Amino acid sequence: MTENIENKVVIFTSLGHFINDGIFFLFPVLTTLLSEDKSFSPWIIGVLFAIYYGFSSLFTMFVSARADKTKKYGENIAIGLALLSIGLILFLLALLIPPSTILMMIVLLSTIVLGIGTGYYHPLGAAILQNVVSKNKIGRALGINGGMGSVGRAIYPSVFFGIAILFTYSASIGFLAGLGFLVAILIYFQLKNVVKLDPNQKKENIGKSIKSALTKGILILSVLTFARAIATQGIVSWIPFYLSYTRGMGLSLSLGTTLTIMYTIAIIGQPFFGILADKFDRRYLLIISTIGTGLSIIGYVFTEGYLSLMFLIVFAFFNFTGFPLLMALTKDYVQSTSSVSNSLVWGLANTGGMIIGPVIVGAFLLNSYSGLVLIYEILAVIIIIIGLFTFLLPKPTEKSKMPLFG
Repeated sequence: MTENIENKVVIFTSLGHFINDGIFFLFPVLTTLLSEDKSFSPWIIGVLFAIYYGFSSLFTMFVSARADKTKKYGENIAIGLALLSIGLILFLLALLIPPSTILMMIVLLSTIVLGIGTGYYHPLGAAILQNVVSKNKIGRALGINGGMGSVGRAIYPSVFFGIAILFTYSASIGFLAGLGFLVAILIYFQLKNVVKLDPNQKKENIGKSIKSALTKGILILSVLTFARAIATQGIVSWIPFYLSYTRGMGLSLSLGTTLTIMYTIAIIGQPFFGILADKFDRRYLLIISTIGTGLSIIGYVFTEGYLSLMFLIVFAFFNFTGFPLLMALTKDYVQSTSSVSNSLVWGLANTGGMIIGPVIVGAFLLNSYSGLVLIYEILAVIIIIIGLFTFLLPKPTEKSKMPLFG
């Protein structure tokens, strides 16, 4: 019976991760659509990115605290997916409205709802697996779960443009919204009350939890993660714009296919670095990953054709290794299991950096996309410098195994 429950939890949380990451990484594509169809300027797009990632980052902490008290992880995951679908429907509505104040209000509302929706899954999906799956199977379970997230972000761009070519962009968004609602309903009924509230569980003081999590290693790692996320997300968020305007792809299936190829490599990169993280010093792996990210973007900017695509793939291979490496180091620096330390490094530092990066690029571009090449070069150099500063991380006292996917 226990094994059946574990399998059910893995299946349905993985399905939730697939939907969540698919929509989360589709947002830059949606904003490209606003730029093309509604003539949104780069600085407005930058503000939307800030709102989107900002609400995602801040709401993660609230959702985690609330779910830990009630243990209603499955129900809350369903709520998050439903919000993502509602956000997509609002965006669909915006596409039908001509440029106006009402359009801006609906786009803003859509961005906020989507941002809040993305704040649910990661802390709750990990929590429900950690509570239900036995210790000797948790790594495999998290690997399957995270892998489905990688698959979601890989295929969503191609699905989006494929349906749009056959029908319309509105039909594509409507389909993805409907799929999100369907999975939300399935998860609600299948995972409802899977984790039971323990009436004898001692309530944890959030202040003490934060204080115990603020070790030297966590503080330095958080600062480096924050800086790394600013530079890398400044690149990732604007890649659809770079491909559309600088490489001349426009809004096409070629754009969706290129993004799919880029995100697909993470399905290989994450387990590869995850396996290495159990054998070698994770600090050095993070250095290699970060410097490799910066060098590959330089190669991408200065090449064309298939060679350029190869550098973009290498960029994704190195860049999307943050979860296994950062979370492994987080566990090293806080010996006991700490959702607070995870939230500090991943929720506040990483997602916080994701807020600022796209805004910096948008402010740099102002009203023209012609500066994308220069800002990419600058960010690439910054990423390499951050990689060198990673040597400041203290040596962990003990290694701990972590999931291969995220």
